[in-house]
Amino acid sequence: MKRILAAALSLALLVSLAACGGKDRFDAGKVEEGVCYQLTGIAPDAVAMKVDGIDVPMDMYFYNLCYAASYMESYMNTYGMDLDWSMELQEGETVLDVTKDSILENTKSFAVKVEVDAPQQHPDAVGIWRSITYTYADGCQIILEGEGFESKGKVPYIEGPKGKVYKGFECTIPNVQEIINELPDPAPRQTDFLDCVRSRRQFALNESNGHHSATIVNMGVCALRLNRTLNFDPKTQTFINDDAANRLVFQPMRGEWGKLI
Repeated sequence: MKRILAAALSLALLVSLAACGGKDRFDAGKVEEGVCYQLTGIAPDAVAMKVDGIDVPMDMYFYNLCYAASYMESYMNTYGMDLDWSMELQEGETVLDVTKDSILENTKSFAVKVEVDAPQQHPDAVGIWRSITYTYADGCQIILEGEGFESKGKVPYIEGPKGKVYKGFECTIPNVQEIINELPDPAPRQTDFLDCVRSRRQFALNESNGHHSATIVNMGVCALRLNRTLNFDPKTQTFINDDAANRLVFQPMRGEWGKLI
């Protein structure tokens, strides 16, 4: 763990100084405690950067930084190589370049708005919906269609500015299979949980993936129960100006359990 943190801090120095102009670049925060503050001297609530117009607090940036460094070390070790930030991977991109891109992608990977089209129903019911639409800061959308309300006809599963992908991997992008074949193989996933405990490698179904998956599901549940559009702040992990929605997120705990938070 110390080795991973050392690598992460080295990367933090490179990324923050190169991209943000040094420690003085960070907007001042107020919190002076926690691992992030102890290791960097920067308040965890300080704004490290903006990604697609969204403030990224230092603690979120630092978490994604450590995660990316740990993942890249595991990737390199899988192929019998030591972690080398300057190693060229493809088309002039180094390990550092790929890791920096990964950090930025992770910081903006929360949806910022969820819209629901559903009949009004009892808030405690396992409800039905016609569609639930998640919108991200860059405009990307995920649309979940309810059972029995699926779009008719030939509808793409994935649609972007360069083409569409339909059921059966039918694609409108010319030579898409050749393009895929030229891409590098993804890093092998560590799927043996007990081995990950012993080796300290990152497990495939890790806490970061779990948190993102659970967050998007719970955002949809809250919007469905309230039957209205909700706006989400990835920085504070709360709904914006919506006490009723936030009460669904932070529900009171009963008895002695409430004293633990």
